[in-house]
Amino acid sequence: MKKGFLFVFILSLGIISTCFANEALLKEASAGNAEAQFKVAALYATGKLGNKTSEDRKKMFEWLEKSAEHNYLKAQETLCKQYLDRCNFEGAYKWAKKAMEQNSNIGKATMAYLLYWGENVVPIDKVKAYSLIK
Repeated sequence: MKKGFLFVFILSLGIISTCFANEALLKEASAGNAEAQFKVAALYATGKLGNKTSEDRKKMFEWLEKSAEHNYLKAQETLCKQYLDRCNFEGAYKWAKKAMEQNSNIGKATMAYLLYWGENVVPIDKVKAYSLIK
């Protein structure tokens, strides 16, 4: 009986500490910390904040955008991939361009794809696309 109580007590401490950690992270993110904003986005993406609803996906993108606007490279690269996967080529272009400014290979690869296929975002330029991936 004591072991069961102890297990529940320890489990509840873990949940409480996670809640406090998430609150602290949200506070940092709200204050403009780009890395914290990226981590909040990741929590929404994995369902550790929210309930894995479409609203949580929207919040994930909001936090990613905030982080990327603060020039956080991981957020810019993640947005390149996310927008490309969703066929939002304008979004992919925007973040690929910014990521390339930081010499990101993901940014270069995304831009190469857009230059190769065009996707009504940029004029097709296969030579430039090849030069980006070499």
